[in-house]
Amino acid sequence: MRSLHNIRDIGIGTGTTCTGSDQRRLDRLLRGAAVRLTRFPTLALLGAGCAVAFLAALLLRPAACPRIVRVYFERAGGGVVKVGQLLATRYDLLPPAYCEELARLLDGLRPVPAERIRGRVEASLGRRVEELFAEFEDEPLGTASLAQVHGAVLRSGEPVVVKVLKPGVARLVTMDMWFVRAVARLLDRVPPFMDLRIGTAARELSRLAVAELDLEREATHLSFFHTALAGDELPHHAPAPYRHLCSAEVLTMERINGVTVRQILSALHHDDRERLTAWAQRGITAQGVARLVFRSVLEQSTRHRMFNADPHPSNLIVSDGGRLNWIDFGLVGWMDERQWSLQLRLRRAFVRGEVHGAYRLFLESVGPLPGRDLRSFEAEMKEAIRSYIVAARDPGTPMNRRSTGAFLMSTLGALRRHRLPMSTDVMQLYRAILVADMVMLRLDPGIDWLSEMDDFLVRYVAEQTQETIRAGAQDPSGLAALLSAPSTMTAGWEWLDLRLLLGPERAAPPPPSAANELAHGLVRLVLLTGLAALAAVLALAVGLVTAPGWPVAVWVTDHWVRALTLLAATNVVLRQWARRFVG
Repeated sequence: MRSLHNIRDIGIGTGTTCTGSDQRRLDRLLRGAAVRLTRFPTLALLGAGCAVAFLAALLLRPAACPRIVRVYFERAGGGVVKVGQLLATRYDLLPPAYCEELARLLDGLRPVPAERIRGRVEASLGRRVEELFAEFEDEPLGTASLAQVHGAVLRSGEPVVVKVLKPGVARLVTMDMWFVRAVARLLDRVPPFMDLRIGTAARELSRLAVAELDLEREATHLSFFHTALAGDELPHHAPAPYRHLCSAEVLTMERINGVTVRQILSALHHDDRERLTAWAQRGITAQGVARLVFRSVLEQSTRHRMFNADPHPSNLIVSDGGRLNWIDFGLVGWMDERQWSLQLRLRRAFVRGEVHGAYRLFLESVGPLPGRDLRSFEAEMKEAIRSYIVAARDPGTPMNRRSTGAFLMSTLGALRRHRLPMSTDVMQLYRAILVADMVMLRLDPGIDWLSEMDDFLVRYVAEQTQETIRAGAQDPSGLAALLSAPSTMTAGWEWLDLRLLLGPERAAPPPPSAANELAHGLVRLVLLTGLAALAAVLALAVGLVTAPGWPVAVWVTDHWVRALTLLAATNVVLRQWARRFVG
């Protein structure tokens, strides 16, 4: 039998001879078919065996079920293990015990030999490793399901890390995702699973897994966060990518030295005073890192509207002086304008203790929900929100009741029990908050996160108000719009007064009497006086914003809005009084 590499005749009965490129293409197709013929049965048999073990454990020893699920993903490898890692973030789909067990898939993966990694770098960047780097460490710094990280030094002397996709992983992940989607479609037709929308979840997980195969995309995220985090006052940082040494398979970025948050948590767990004291002398304290993790997630999600969706303790490095460094941007979430506005209002509702407002905003944020009776879900959610707000305000409440993560866990559990869906984008945000909260409270159980959030929101809203008024002052059209706001609102009030208060049957009132004219003249005099005062206040606000006293301008602007509301009410009352007692 001829070898695969010696096949030349690929035409059936035609004697057509293929070229070298055609031969290589044919070889790839045949190898891919061979892999599929062995891979899919292997996954199916492994899944059947684990399913039998799972059902037995469910009857005899339920606590072992999460471990059996982890073993399946672990043994399957390839793209399936990546699905397991992504499922570890989906507390809305799986109970917490399963998510925590699947999170162990992040550790202890076998490294790829350095020779194969070097070959991957050279094939992707088109030059020998010795030409690209002055030094390249064969011992990997870390191994993940899709990529491996090595230390290196550029020829110009800068220390870097090089993240390289594992050889063959892209083809394997693509095939495995096809298998996962096929199984999910099958389960969608089985009655016990029909309401779980497994197919939708499988498509979303496949999309995320395939997106992580493009390291050029991660380099783009890295560049964005490097610039964005450097632009605010918080001491957090994302390493700079070296774009000329990046490709779809290779990512080269600035090397960050310091202490990982995982190391700090380990020292706290073992009460290692020696290491904690040494780090404190370098400006690294558990309390400072806890506050910084919390504020950094707020800054990313609120100010930049993009955030690192995987704040794993191993992906956070604290450098000397206490700066927090985010080093892995393979999984990034973002919010559009609508979701950003909902999340900002939701956080303010929590700070203000508004239970019903928080519930309504949460319901709107999770996405379109099926049209069915949600009264039991509403009662469960409002009780969870009320208990959480009360617990968060009491420093004596145990940490597990004050934790945002614990609240989100109960919230996602309620969604799961009531079979209510949640979009992947929102889940990424809540998962980032959940993990960051767990890390924060393990670093500093006594942190007053509610005050931290209140302080952040006050500063953020003040900055946004300042920026809006300053932009209006610099842009003539914007300033004109601001100054015309009172008259525009007055026109709106008159329209509402005519349409809503008078009613359609009185849309054309009779000619006014002299007394009526006098009353309306007095009302208009009051309105004009008030509007003139408001215009002066607005001018004062614009002047203060361009000066150092901008906090006063924020206060003035806030009271300006309140005055407009009061003026609207006064306008309606006086007009109704005039019509009733004079007209």
